[in-house]
This record gives sequence, C-alpha cells and structure tokens, in this order.
Amino acid sequence: MKGKNLYVGSLSHSVTSDELGELFADYGDVLYSQLINTKFNFIRRGEHHLQDIYRELKLKFPELCDDNILCSEICSQGGGNPEWQHRVRAALQSLKSKDGLVSKSGRHGYWFFS
Repeated sequence: MKGKNLYVGSLSHSVTSDELGELFADYGDVLYSQLINTKFNFIRRGEHHLQDIYRELKLKFPELCDDNILCSEICSQGGGNPEWQHRVRAALQSLKSKDGLVSKSGRHGYWFFS
C-alpha cells in the first residue's frame, strides 16, 4: 500500500490508503449527515447545476470538502473526482425520493430545490 502525507495544521503524518479511507469515511459521514439534516436548505430555491451546488457546499462546509481526497483512494470503484462530491450526489439522490424538496431537473446535471 502506498503512503500519503496527511497535513493537519503544520503537522504531517504518513498514512496508508486504508487509513485515509477510514479517516475520510468519518468526514464523509459528517458531510452526508449535514446535507440530509438540512435538506440543502442553504441552497436558494430553483434549478441549479451540480457544479454550482458543489461551489456552494465548499463555501458552507470548507473543512468537509477536501479536493485532495479522491474517490479512487476511498473505494475500489472510485474515479478521479473528490470523494466529498460523491457524498453530495448520494445525499441528493436520497432526498429526491422523500418529501419533494429536492428533485432531479429535466436537464442533465441540474437539480431543483423547492
């Protein structure tokens, strides 16, 4: 397993991919929980492209949106995108079938918030 340096403040610690995955799972769970609990209520009503939603989330939860932790480091089927974006999409999918506050738009890559 390859190691990766994890930086916290001015400290650096080398961690394995498995350790990084476990560590981020906790952060990812926190982000997912925040999104489910708030039902994305900080996103203004209307239609928004997924990239715009990502930008809003990075402003609201910068400590939970680390672009350096990639899906490929967390799970075997992951790609080259940040893992936190995967958690965002999972939360959107979960909420779209519940109370109608979040729904998939008819346009590719867009979500509707009511």
